[in-house]
Amino acid sequence: PPRRSWCSTETGSRSAAPGRAPRFEGWIERLHVNAVGDPVRKGQPLFTAYSPELQSTGEELRIAERLASQSAAQDPIASESARRLAEATRARLRNLQVAGQAGARQVFHAPASGVVLEKEAIEGGRFMPGDALFRIADLSKVWIIADVYEQDLARVQVGQSAQVTLEAYPGRNFEARVDYLYPTLDAATRSTRVRLAMD
Repeated sequence: PPRRSWCSTETGSRSAAPGRAPRFEGWIERLHVNAVGDPVRKGQPLFTAYSPELQSTGEELRIAERLASQSAAQDPIASESARRLAEATRARLRNLQVAGQAGARQVFHAPASGVVLEKEAIEGGRFMPGDALFRIADLSKVWIIADVYEQDLARVQVGQSAQVTLEAYPGRNFEARVDYLYPTLDAATRSTRVRLAMD
């Protein structure tokens, strides 16, 4: 393998969990995880949110269900209309991804175990549909993106072992494996990016 051919590196999580952005507008009432770097477990509460939209949708569902059951004997047509309204409201709640929680307050949970890499959520802050409020990654496995000079590329293959040294840990070597060779060459540096997987 080439020695000392790496001209720069950057690290990243190998398995960043996809964030679950809310599909409704609301406010963060309480943060359960407060800082970047905090470890979290899958299913652990991240924050509790309040949403007027969910409150009104929940009320609509309760009214439709009550009307469907109360008018079943007296007016089958009204009962059927209320049942359809209740089903449409349940579908709307499923689309908002809150099918298990129909109240105005929702608890958002960590989609995976790991470490909080980014936290945009602040207590009392407003969020909109699609806002990414947390990003979590499992840092027990990371990628290192390195640049390999053009003249050394013929000696680098996917699956090949590699040793990594980091300025933060002088005198220590870390074992890695070539995971991917990027198909482009940087004309300015005459190098190609290589992704190394490190457990």
